Amino acid sequence: SDVDQSVVLLREDVPGLPQLVAYVARADLQFDKAAAQEVLAAELPDYMLPGAYVVLPDLPVTPNGKIDRRALPAPEAPQSTEEYVAPRNPLETEVAQIWAELLGVDQVGLRDDFFALGGHSLIAMQLVSRIAASKGVQLPIDSVFITPTLEALCASIAQSGKTENNNISTIRRSSRRKPST
Repeated sequence: SDVDQSVVLLREDVPGLPQLVAYVARADLQFDKAAAQEVLAAELPDYMLPGAYVVLPDLPVTPNGKIDRRALPAPEAPQSTEEYVAPRNPLETEVAQIWAELLGVDQVGLRDDFFALGGHSLIAMQLVSRIAASKGVQLPIDSVFITPTLEALCASIAQSGKTENNNISTIRRSSRRKPST
């Protein structure tokens, strides 16, 4: 897509949730955000990718012709494009609440994608940390990228928890044996 002008700013419209916002000027307001994100992802590290895009007919300017950053509107809150499917169990409900808090959204359904709701690598690190604190499961940060839907991530958490519990019980069982002499 041809872009007339663009600027990227770090905004913190929701306290504690800074995000990069790309403002794009196109007279016809036609802009393929997914294609832009794909092109940028090939060139930039994750932490430098915009979390939101705002398309405007023109970027606002000050009287001396510079971009008026204060006049740029806040991005709309990310909305899920998936039909809402409610969490089915306590794990999914708890992780959905963590997502909602970290992403600043009202509700999170099973099919919702972490990144489509505005998540990025820094928030993913907070997510992994919060899951470790509440569930005692240490997920690698990659798990959020590999399983970005709530349903898939919760399946990973459940599987990880079972694996850890099995290892613990194996250790306990083997520690009951008397040492051979």
